[in-house]
Amino acid sequence: MRPDVRAHLTTVLDETLDQKRLQDLIEERALAHDAMDSRRLRRVRESMERAEARRLQPHYVESFFKEAFGRLGGAARQREPRRYEIARVPSAVRAAAQRRRGREPVLSRYERVVFEKEAEPPPGKPAAAFVCPGHPLLERPECAWITAELEQAALGHAVSQIAPEHATEVRTARVDLVDRTEAAVKDRLTKEINYWDHRAQTLKAKAGATLKAKSAASRRTGTRLAAGEAAKRADMLQARLKARLEALKQERLVSSLPPVVLGGVLVAPKGLLDRMAGQAEPAAAARTADTQAAAARARAAVMNVERDLGFEPVDREFDRLGYDIESLDPATGGLRFIEVKGRVAGAPAVTVTRNEILTSLNKPDDYVLALVEFRDDGTHEVRYLRRPFKREPDFGVTSVNYDFAELLERAGPPS
Repeated sequence: MRPDVRAHLTTVLDETLDQKRLQDLIEERALAHDAMDSRRLRRVRESMERAEARRLQPHYVESFFKEAFGRLGGAARQREPRRYEIARVPSAVRAAAQRRRGREPVLSRYERVVFEKEAEPPPGKPAAAFVCPGHPLLERPECAWITAELEQAALGHAVSQIAPEHATEVRTARVDLVDRTEAAVKDRLTKEINYWDHRAQTLKAKAGATLKAKSAASRRTGTRLAAGEAAKRADMLQARLKARLEALKQERLVSSLPPVVLGGVLVAPKGLLDRMAGQAEPAAAARTADTQAAAARARAAVMNVERDLGFEPVDREFDRLGYDIESLDPATGGLRFIEVKGRVAGAPAVTVTRNEILTSLNKPDDYVLALVEFRDDGTHEVRYLRRPFKREPDFGVTSVNYDFAELLERAGPPS
């Protein structure tokens, strides 16, 4: 083969098998609504990891339940690790659940309750009820200002704002899928119908031809039968096309179901509660010694370290997520969540918020406490501490002070 011909064939083959063109073609022709390309799969995975880091279960719900349950006169006693026995459910909780008809009833006692769905019962121990938002044990007793009107207001907002937006999102994806499916169905079945129509006409023409031999008459009968079968198959395909198009027409009709309220959360800003209680706002001098500039220096140092390690960091400090930096591993597509604490050398303590501790417990394998020590000579050292916290703080605790030197001793080089 001539070298110029070989080069031309190689070029044409390379262009034909171009991965980007093939990927675009797959996305354009894909009829399976669960098909995802690598980019969309990566985005979904990142969203799931962020949601897992910020989930309410089990730590937020557990600490809230134990505190609120105790204030109502109940007691949850731990019998096995993170498994509790409730010997008596307060009457206020039972009465609140009874007023909410149609829900799961509240028992007078529970042998075991858990706040982690994955928690397996130890051998020989009773099964446990899973307490989560929507469980009747979390029904609140009636307050004068918390009435059924609040639930109706939430439903009204869901009907007017959330449901239409969600329905539009689903409808757009569904109509796009139906359009592609309809085009593929018409293309395939129309070709099949045309083929069998043409085949039937051809066989009829052969059957009508004048044959002189007697044996040919028998063959003419067989030809007529074959022509009838071909016409019958074409009619069957025509009926199938009509039925399929009607089914696709129905699939375009997307409407949302009425929303249902499973639970609610009341968020009260601490500053508002302090003002209602007559407490003065803390003076500026009592606030944390770290300035925004110093905190930004510490985050910048850690992000440089992450880039040197081959990760892709993003500063999320002002999103108040329970961590400062979100770092992507390009090799695996996984995220790790980094909380940064920068202090001058010899600083006595570092303050960690309750939200940061609970986030680390939600993602213990992917959470890193980055410690940045600024020295007097202008240099700094970055050290990483994995699994920095062992348990969640008590319900009323908003932050915890840790010995900075002790944390540095436990930490190691970034990796």
